Amino acid sequence: MGRFSNPIIQPWPLVTLREQPTNLPTFNLQPTNLPTYQPSTCQPSTFNLQPSTS
Repeated sequence: MGRFSNPIIQPWPLVTLREQPTNLPTFNLQPTNLPTYQPSTCQPSTFNLQPSTS
């Protein structure tokens, strides 16, 4: 158990560092486009659908 904990902790930081730079640019674009698309397309869409169905 003790030997497995050491080798598992070492590859973790290595994999996280490699995924960070690759996920950073993708994450920055997603949150920037998501909030703009959601409130812009979700708000008018939900508002128009609500009064229309009511």
